[in-house]
Amino acid sequence: MNKQLPVTFLFWCALMPSLHAQITYDVEALDAGPLSYVTPGTYPVQVTVRNNNIDYYVPVLTASWQLDGGDVHSCPINQFLIYGYYLYPTFSDRFTHTDSVSLTTVGTHSFKAWTSMPGNQPDPNPSNDTVSITIHVVDSLPEKKMVVYYGTHTQCFPCGTYGEPQLEGILDSFPNSAYVITAHDGLADPFNTEDGGDINDTYFWPFTGHPAFVYDQFKFPFFFSIVPYTFGAEWLGGRWRLDYRTPVQVKLEKVIMDSVTRKISGEVHTRFFADYSADLTVNVTIVEDSVWGEQDGAPGGYIYHRYVLRDMTDGIAGVEGIIPPSASAGDEFIYEFQDSVGADVNVKNIYIVGYVQENDADPLKREIVNTDEVRVADFAVATATENNGVHEISIHVFPNPAKDHFFIVADMQIEDGQFELTDILGETILKGNLESRNEKVTLHDLPPGLYFLQVESLTFPKKRVKVIVTE
Repeated sequence: MNKQLPVTFLFWCALMPSLHAQITYDVEALDAGPLSYVTPGTYPVQVTVRNNNIDYYVPVLTASWQLDGGDVHSCPINQFLIYGYYLYPTFSDRFTHTDSVSLTTVGTHSFKAWTSMPGNQPDPNPSNDTVSITIHVVDSLPEKKMVVYYGTHTQCFPCGTYGEPQLEGILDSFPNSAYVITAHDGLADPFNTEDGGDINDTYFWPFTGHPAFVYDQFKFPFFFSIVPYTFGAEWLGGRWRLDYRTPVQVKLEKVIMDSVTRKISGEVHTRFFADYSADLTVNVTIVEDSVWGEQDGAPGGYIYHRYVLRDMTDGIAGVEGIIPPSASAGDEFIYEFQDSVGADVNVKNIYIVGYVQENDADPLKREIVNTDEVRVADFAVATATENNGVHEISIHVFPNPAKDHFFIVADMQIEDGQFELTDILGETILKGNLESRNEKVTLHDLPPGLYFLQVESLTFPKKRVKVIVTE
């Protein structure tokens, strides 16, 4: 989003107010940061602005804020001059004010933040310079989790060389708080679905192409110029998106799948920690992780695709009428869902993502409020052998072939689990403990070739799996 200027331009910027006093700047204040719902504490003021001009770069601004009509706190936004950047025409950016705001008393507060141009330069639209919000300080808030839409295509070369590594970076950075939905585009794409096409046509292709990431559909109209820069810079979405907390908690419960009929059912529970007013919908998405298939740009032309969208129970808009427009602290609302998956879907790798989002006729204003995810195999899975009282444990390794890491995935609880990787001569290469059903194993400079993984636990006998390591 930021363009670097030659050094000579920086001297010109310093003289800009006097040389260009007649330039008209329209800088819009878009957002005052994650302050709408907080617990008692001290918080940074993070102002998001957009340059609405089509001809002029903005070198410096003044940002101000005020709490409950009290003192005005002002500071220059001069990162542009210090680092040799400017705010590009029609682009948005976010800045942290030098003064933090202290919110130590439970209750509501009136807060506003605004921007102005230095040197009394004219602003043709002062009405959009200010953002006013009500801050709710409450005793406790639920954990914030986020949905990350990943736009891709199997015929997209950068997706295999750039997008997929960035996706892995997001999953590594937010292992328990970012739930990915991979939307493939194109009728020729074997992983394309109608819902995936809708997501792509709404949030990706009109603005960015592939690959790209959208976090919680967060204030999308504000950031359509920034979205391309989430491509390779996941902090722009994830690292501060988790700071935007609400009193809305989402929990998936009573999830079960019958592997004979391949029907999945469950409930999305929405609980409120404080009073909340908004038009909200509920949505459920079924994704399949680790789907082996073609990918342009990937080594060898194939990869394990992560969290591929298989179905949405109610489309990208979600279902209305479950949650009333105004909810009170302690309220809980339940959405019961049922769906099914095709025979080509690996039931051991199915995940359910349930989330609550704002309802709006404009799909670019359907910000996701909170979410939850469960792996279907973590719950009861009715199979013919299980109905006869027999359960055969399954161990999966992916990606396989592996390069620098792989995951060991079990379909039941692990107790005192261990793994050991040996070469074809039986020599131990590495070993360790299994502490979860989805354990990541990192490979350090392991020569390519065939290896054998042995896994055992108190809850199941030894299992042996072949692992291929590539360069």
